[in-house]
Amino acid sequence: MEEVLSKDTLDWLLTVPKIVKACSILGRLMDDMASSEFEQQRMHLDSSLQICMREEGIMKQEAVAKLNKMVENRWKDINKECLNPLPSRKHLNLVVLNFTRVMEVVYYQHKDSYPSPEGQMKENISLLLVRPIED
Repeated sequence: MEEVLSKDTLDWLLTVPKIVKACSILGRLMDDMASSEFEQQRMHLDSSLQICMREEGIMKQEAVAKLNKMVENRWKDINKECLNPLPSRKHLNLVVLNFTRVMEVVYYQHKDSYPSPEGQMKENISLLLVRPIED
């Protein structure tokens, strides 16, 4: 990142551009939806899912649908930012995009496999880092 992490880049990041904000929101929503029950058992703060249910007065399925729509819209924001980036921001946009992709796999597709990486996530890590690529 040294070649792209200039003072201008840091100043830009401090403005919390749309792509960075979308990535942050996606991470929060995906983690909360995947780990809502786990977090409730640990008596942590309310998740986005629980807050949505309470504030909207809706059931879990409706809240999940609403949050999924928010996730979809944030992905649209990220894609839009990646389609026509300023030349100086292209690399940074790809970093944010790839980070968001990782969060989706870890938190969302495998139901919060970060705290307990058994099952598919364990297999993914093994395929990525342990097993050699075969012809």
